[in-house]
Amino acid sequence: MTHAVSQGILVVGSLPELGNWDPVAARRLSADAYTAEHPIWSRSIYLPPATSFEYKVRTVEAWAGVARIC
Repeated sequence: MTHAVSQGILVVGSLPELGNWDPVAARRLSADAYTAEHPIWSRSIYLPPATSFEYKVRTVEAWAGVARIC
């Protein structure tokens, strides 16, 4: 997934560590390692071992001081 660094990437899912499907509690990924050559978004999230879960990755766009989750 390639996005402008000015955008944000969130992961949200079925576990408390992933926000329990609440977009406000979603975990924002970091663009610290992002380059044009290697568009890497990352975040360490510790999850319980041997636990099944579901997740979605969403983009965030900001305009006029308001964030919109896509």
